[in-house]
Amino acid sequence: MKPRLMFVSDSLATRCDGGETMIRVAREAGGEFDIDLVLLSEDEPGGLREGERGLFRSVATIHFPGKVSLGGMSAQRHATNLLRKTVRSAEPDAIVSFSLRSALRVARAAGPVPTAWVCRERAPLFGGPIAGAKCAMSLQTLASAGTRIVCRSKCQMAWFRGRGVPETRLALVRDGLNLEGFATPRPLARKSGDGDAALSVVCQAPIEPAQNHRLLIRALAESRDRGVEVRVACVGRVAPDRAEYAKDLVRDAAILNVGDLIEWHEPGPDTDSLFAGADAAVLPGDDDTADLSLAAAGAAGLPLIGTRAGGIAELVREDVSGIPVDGRNPGELADAFVRLAENSDLRRFLGGGARDLVRREFDSARQNRRWAEFLGGLASARELRAAAGVSALQPAH
Repeated sequence: MKPRLMFVSDSLATRCDGGETMIRVAREAGGEFDIDLVLLSEDEPGGLREGERGLFRSVATIHFPGKVSLGGMSAQRHATNLLRKTVRSAEPDAIVSFSLRSALRVARAAGPVPTAWVCRERAPLFGGPIAGAKCAMSLQTLASAGTRIVCRSKCQMAWFRGRGVPETRLALVRDGLNLEGFATPRPLARKSGDGDAALSVVCQAPIEPAQNHRLLIRALAESRDRGVEVRVACVGRVAPDRAEYAKDLVRDAAILNVGDLIEWHEPGPDTDSLFAGADAAVLPGDDDTADLSLAAAGAAGLPLIGTRAGGIAELVREDVSGIPVDGRNPGELADAFVRLAENSDLRRFLGGGARDLVRREFDSARQNRRWAEFLGGLASARELRAAAGVSALQPAH
């Protein structure tokens, strides 16, 4: 009999990063586990696409109201009780949550069942004047349930360690990249020699403030002032609430006289073909949720430019795979552009290093094995906790 898991997530209607991760893990782990899905929705549930329903043995939805009011608190308690009954009825060997909000709700309802939270939120977890207190309370709630935290980078693990989370409750599973499409190393498209003032760069990231496209635009202007023309293909979705922001970026580029150097693309099936015509890849923001796109560029043999933030810094290693830059300094990014434009040997060396690094640390086959090992260990922990006499009334630490 296969171990039985329960995956818990917010509504998939918006397809946040956690939801995408959940579907990917379910697709890869489905052969070794029976998985039930519970969606904790504040509104109309939805979001499962064609073929995804079959990944799960069952799918249930529990309505959690989002507003905190006297009536809302009563509804929250009712929803928590319903979640508790769902857990008892399903009898999972472990519960895995794919958002902080769902992890906190599971922590209050799981009883003796081992739990894990796959963290796809950026640090710090909260904003505002009481962010520290909210973070401490949340981590304490997770600690009371013994919830393990799955991190996507060593930097993220260090952040949790710095807030008192013990190593035994932390696990590292990187986002994996299918390398089959990169089986044959791609030659650098650039044919010109050293000293030619031109560079072709691809930037793949959502069009939103955290990705810091304004730094990129300013660096293009500085590079042009130095006599180096850098052309950038920016590939990224524009969410409906970011439409005005996207228009502002186009205006900023025009004001700095670099509008002719930027092409804006929506992601599509031909996105990877842009790598074939590029000399380098850049990620100017500090949001490492986009680091997998940078890994794809590295797999294609492109030298990488990125900020010293989170998982990005683990990909962009100086003198190994790319050139790290300060996310607040357009001059540093311009320096990186000029260095790569003027030195084909450096481009070739860093591109080869990026390809080797991605194959070594971001191969999806290796990360899938890590998922299987982690989930299997989590599921077997229930038997260990039962043998130790942990009851539903006892928090596990």
